[in-house]
Amino acid sequence: MKLCSDYSDTISYIDSCRKKIFIDPSLSENGPSSALVKKDALFKTLKENHKTIVWRIGGEKNVYPPEHKRKKFPGRHLINAVYWWDGKEIIGKAWNCKSK
Repeated sequence: MKLCSDYSDTISYIDSCRKKIFIDPSLSENGPSSALVKKDALFKTLKENHKTIVWRIGGEKNVYPPEHKRKKFPGRHLINAVYWWDGKEIIGKAWNCKSK
């Protein structure tokens, strides 16, 4: 990709045509830190270098209904997923499990 910093107040990188390819918007607006990348540039670079990308996603949701105060904990919901780019499309699998 041959990126370089655009030397602005944000974390962002530009290509040789001065097109923004990567940015972390959290430095200029409210919200969590994140990596936003131009999809076409990312996939082109991965393909040219015979690489892939994998996303591992995990989360947890605890259940606390109002009537819960003196009863046993009703449980939590675990969310997991893995996705990858196979050179043509993004494929993957998500699974959920409930535990107490």
